Amino acid sequence: MKFKVNYRDVNIKILTVEIFIFFAAVVIAGYFLNKHNPLGLKGTVNYFLIFLTVITLFYGIAAGLISLILSLPILLYFYPSFPTHFFLFNLLMVLIFGEFYFYWNRNVKKAEEKSEYVEEKFNELRKNFYFLKLSFDQIEKSYVTKQVTVRGMIQDIKKLFAYGEKPYSEMVNILSQLFKIERASLFIKNKSNEKYEDVGDIGEPVKFELKDYLLEESFREKTLTYLPSLLKKDENKHSEYLAVIPVFNSDNLEAVFLIKDIAFVEYNKENLLLIYLFMFYFFENLKNVKGLSNKTKKFIEIFDIDFLLEIERLHKIWEKFKIESSIVAFYVKDDKHSKDFYSIMEDRVRNLDMIEAVDNYKIVIIILPFTPKSGCKSFISRISRGIIDRFGETFYKDLRQEIFQIDKEPAELIDFIVAEKK
Repeated sequence: MKFKVNYRDVNIKILTVEIFIFFAAVVIAGYFLNKHNPLGLKGTVNYFLIFLTVITLFYGIAAGLISLILSLPILLYFYPSFPTHFFLFNLLMVLIFGEFYFYWNRNVKKAEEKSEYVEEKFNELRKNFYFLKLSFDQIEKSYVTKQVTVRGMIQDIKKLFAYGEKPYSEMVNILSQLFKIERASLFIKNKSNEKYEDVGDIGEPVKFELKDYLLEESFREKTLTYLPSLLKKDENKHSEYLAVIPVFNSDNLEAVFLIKDIAFVEYNKENLLLIYLFMFYFFENLKNVKGLSNKTKKFIEIFDIDFLLEIERLHKIWEKFKIESSIVAFYVKDDKHSKDFYSIMEDRVRNLDMIEAVDNYKIVIIILPFTPKSGCKSFISRISRGIIDRFGETFYKDLRQEIFQIDKEPAELIDFIVAEKK
């Protein structure tokens, strides 16, 4: 059995031992002050209550109750008649302090959850911006004449991950196309036996040499290493690889990408860093994508996976802390302006908000994290003037708006939002 105590998981046995030590110190001190009144029952100051206050507010109601139980032998032994009033008064105060601890701790946890969510969102935005900034020129050059986008390929791979498949070969194929890699292998670390398993190859499989200097340097520095950087450190060192790109998660190695051959014009620090970011992006989001519930997976073909993940994440926060988040859905009747309306709304959402369009832009859905229904009404009121100025009164009158709180199961909520069009 475990209690959530002072932001730590403390075993009840350890908690009892700690409280017993503190309690013994209080009783011993009281005994030396007054042998016949070790708990200060007859004194002007109830210092046992002070002890209960500190211990309950720090550890919670369980600690206060344990302290009261420990006081029973002392009360029975040192006092001729059991001090019922004293015991009940202290019990009442423990219950009050325990309730205060519960609500205070809950509010702290809610604030921490919000802070973690905001920090996570900004980290995602920061990484995505850097990824976009670094890769735009290369992607544009590689795909300017092709009928496929990198975003589309990323979404396809995410879908495969969500369905429980392991499309590592598709991932390395994307890297091969983007950077003209001719020979490379992706290895995943097996946690059960600590061995490295080859899960995707470009060209002939590359052998995993654990004692290779470049590989050792990469593991030691926990970052990508490549041949020019090795030669700068020691010209006498040699490696079987042109580049080693590891993927770490909280200091734990998840995967390593070994590049043996790559087109000369593509072999530079910028491209290697982009490959590193590309892989880091996938492996960081892999756990979330695989965690998508089976009920929500049926909407993968309609919605962006990140959008579905966001709804599930906010629903979990609602279930845990009752922190309200909402969705505003706009149902557009005018097909001629539906795409323009989506573009206008895209410019008006905040950084934390997410926007998605389905049914050929006829339904525009906006997630507003940590926003109650009243906040959604303010949001609609704020943007309404701009919509009227851009599209006219008739368009706005035909534009139906619905507000949904994220307090239902995500699949049920999404189904309801889409069904509202009918």
